[in-house]
Amino acid sequence: DGGDIRCFSQLLILEELMHRLEYDHGRPVRPCEFFHSITGVGAAGAIAVFLGVLGMTVAEATEAFIGICEMVFAVDACDDKLRSERLVLAIKVVLDKLDIPYTTRLAGDIERSAGYRSICYSSAAIAGCRMFRNYKSKQASYNPTIVEAVRACWATPGLFASVIIGNGPQKEEIISAVHGFNNPTPQAVQEARELYGTDRAVSALLSLGSG
Repeated sequence: DGGDIRCFSQLLILEELMHRLEYDHGRPVRPCEFFHSITGVGAAGAIAVFLGVLGMTVAEATEAFIGICEMVFAVDACDDKLRSERLVLAIKVVLDKLDIPYTTRLAGDIERSAGYRSICYSSAAIAGCRMFRNYKSKQASYNPTIVEAVRACWATPGLFASVIIGNGPQKEEIISAVHGFNNPTPQAVQEARELYGTDRAVSALLSLGSG
């Protein structure tokens, strides 16, 4: 779920779950190894990128998330444009630590984990929830850079500025999907059905809120 800085609580819950899994398996386990699919919206979309695309452990994702929040939500007053600029810089700091180029795209450019990851966003002009994906789908979707993906999924109106993606006549203004789709569980289930088929049973569905 979305929740901005409150999404830190999701990482704490996930940390406890992963600890139990590691105890059962007798070895370290990363979330990207255990969950076949990860879907996020808002700030949790950024966490989904850290865990699912960049292959971070929960501890690494927590450090990255806290670092971003400290840079972005500083005590000084700023508008959504300046806050957005700080977010881009903070994402680049995370990528620098991993030696990942800023131009790296969500799909096709990076292989640090296995599995399917989808990040929710909305069009500023058309209502609805849409997806960035790191995998092929019958649903067409733009393949953003990791920087663009995090900026777009976290582009909560009033908090961050909207994002322009695409080129030429396909340019589109993007905002976060938190207003209307703050819990993306239905979207995650639908993605799983399209990926694995309706006959496949779901063994575990974990929905992490931020309340």
